[in-house]
Formats: sequence, C-alpha cells, structure tokens
Amino acid sequence: MFNTSSGTILVEEDAFIAHSAALLTGTHDVDRQGLDRLEGVPTKGRDIRVGRGAWIATGAIIIGPCTIGENAVVAAGAVVTKDVAPATMVAGNPAIVIGTLGPNGERPERSGGRARGLPDPDPEPVEPDPRTARVEFFDRANELTSAMVADTQWGAFLVDTSDRTVGRSLFTNRGRNEMRDLGSALSVLEREGFTVPLERSTFLDVGANIGTSTITALTSHGFARAIAVEPAERNQRLLRANLALNGLEGCVVVHAAAASDAEGEVHLALSDLNSGGHEVASGRRQGERPEEIVTVAAVTLDGLAARGELDPTEVGLLWMDVQGYEGHVLAGARDVITVGMPIVLEFHPTMLRDTGGMQLLEEAVAGTYATFVDLRRVARGPRVEYRARPIEELAAIETDLVQDGKEYTDILLLAGAEA
Repeated sequence: MFNTSSGTILVEEDAFIAHSAALLTGTHDVDRQGLDRLEGVPTKGRDIRVGRGAWIATGAIIIGPCTIGENAVVAAGAVVTKDVAPATMVAGNPAIVIGTLGPNGERPERSGGRARGLPDPDPEPVEPDPRTARVEFFDRANELTSAMVADTQWGAFLVDTSDRTVGRSLFTNRGRNEMRDLGSALSVLEREGFTVPLERSTFLDVGANIGTSTITALTSHGFARAIAVEPAERNQRLLRANLALNGLEGCVVVHAAAASDAEGEVHLALSDLNSGGHEVASGRRQGERPEEIVTVAAVTLDGLAARGELDPTEVGLLWMDVQGYEGHVLAGARDVITVGMPIVLEFHPTMLRDTGGMQLLEEAVAGTYATFVDLRRVARGPRVEYRARPIEELAAIETDLVQDGKEYTDILLLAGAEA
C-alpha cells in the first residue's frame, strides 16, 4: 500500500516491494483532537525514497520521511521510521540493523552463529541516528521558542517551530527537495543550450515561502538578483529575516502579495502546520476552512512588468509553487512569458483542476513552450540524464504520477526555438 497524503514516494530502478508492505507518508497531528485531528494532515515534507535494488519484504511498514538506501533489505514485518543505509539489513519493530551486505551481495560472517534471515538475539550496538536526534529536537523546540535556525549547505534559514512540514524537514534533513530540483533544472538548461548568463539574470520566485529557493539560487547558482512574491504575512517576515541572515537583503525585491490572473485582492486559506500549504481559495477549493481565510493583495506578473518592476528579458528562471494556482499566475503573465523564459512549476493535477487552473495553464504555455522535463525523473550524476517531452503530453504526467504512487511533481517548461 502506498499512502502519499503527506509526501511523495519514489521507487528507483530494480527495487522491489513484497505483498502487504506499506509505505506511508501520511500522518495526523497528535496534539489535536476529534475532527480537527482527522483533518490535520500535512500535504508535503514526509517523502519516502526506496533506492535502486532495495528489497522491502512482506508486511514491512515504512513510515516517512525516510530513505531506504541502495540494495538495502527491510525484513518481513519490520517497522522503519528512519533512514536505512545502503547495503544494510534491518529487522524488528522498531527496525534495527542486523547485518550488512558486501559489494557483491555476500553477507559477511558475524559472531554468534545466528541462522540466516533471523535477527541477532544480541545485536551489535547501533550508533544513534543524527537525523532522529534532530527530529526529536525540533519536535520539542516549539515548547521553548517560536523560531530557530536550520543550517544547510545552501544557507541558514530561520524556521517556524510550529511548521511541521517546511520548517521541520528543512531542519531535520538540512535541505528541501526543491533545493536539489533547482540544481537539476539548471543542469538541464545547460544541456539544452541555455544562454542567459546567470550572473546578470533575475530569479523570479512566485510563492517564495521563507526563501529556500531564492536564497539557494543566489548563494549556490550565481543568479545576480531575485524578485520574491509571497502573500502570507508570517512567511514574509521569515523571508526577509532569512535574506538578512544570508546577507542578501540588497539583492532581492519582496512583493507582499499573491500572484494571480487579475490585480486587486484574493482570499488566502492559511495552514496552521505547513508554511507551504497556504493557498488561494478559488474554484472548488473556495470556502474551505473559513476561519483561516484572510484577504491579501493580488498582483499579476504582467502588471509588475508594465510598472517597470520586472524586466522579462532579464529573468533567467521563473520558479513557481502556489498550491494549484499556477495556471492563474501564468494567465496573468501572458505578455511576460512570450520572451520564453524557462519556467519551473509544481504540477499537481488534482489541485490544478480544483482551482480551475489546468486549462489556464495549458492555454498560457501554448505557442511559446514546446517541451517539458519532469525534474523528479532527472538522473543526477557526472552527466545529467533526462527526457524532454512535447508540451502536448503535459496532461499525460498524471498517468506517470499514478504509476509512481505520487500526487505531484516539479516540471521544467522549455520554450520553442521561435520564442
């Protein structure tokens, strides 16, 4: 069984999963009660990755977020709640290491003469998992402070200790998937002959959250400047604090607004436990959680350009994660995107349909964008490997997502030669 309520599940090549195994990303907030607990489910941040050649045996339970390393073995009935190292065997509840595999799959001799496939009655001491310690530290931090700093290779980030998704995963994993996806996108662009020098270009971040993508673009990938559009007030404060924390406040213009298809105001539904879960209330999603809906300013990217606040020819990459509102943002950027700037956006078919944005997205990119790349399927290595598909196949991604046990992915849109 695959549960993708709170994250994605990636099963890499040659990995296999036996009968009655369960891979679970979903969770509920134990601090809530009744219906509030039932509905308190994060939508992201609890991803599970099963590495190449790994074996999940019958009845095993994998609880995200965690990674099962390449060629690892999870014994029948084991309950895994943390990362399993490559070529390692785990068993039990909770799962513990019972052995390792050699480079050719052989099992080195262990003392005690235990039978093959059975847990060691006197297992060797297991070193504490640093990530588990960080999870426990973060989960208790909210009792002591409202915010704390997460140090990553891309920069330092002040996070909200009540944020059980973005903040928690950033602190415990020392990074986020989108930070790695940004590197994949730029590698693809290099292979595709992208020519705009990053040191003279702008990173346009729509749905900037607390600045993870903007800061990564500036500190690790050489963008000269950024424009960050973020509607949620709490996120805006953390975004500005993180820019200052990384010495970037002079390089980024922050627009405290939601990007939309029309200027004015929109209703924003706020998530208590996920700083990335705020969403514009529209379409079938309008009216949900009325007690948590606030009114915020709305701008269009075309409007920013018309006022001289955005030069489309200087945008090296448009990065967008707006909880199913991507089609509306692009509908308000029809003039801006005619220059053919590369676009990375979260593609969540269900949310796009619920907001009425799927058709808007398809109409906005038609004529300018010719191909797309699924960034979660890009193979990283000495040479980046990917598949560029015709833009007409965009709707077919949903079939891929079902096959992969996912609800969403990130895609890179590439303009045609004439753009």
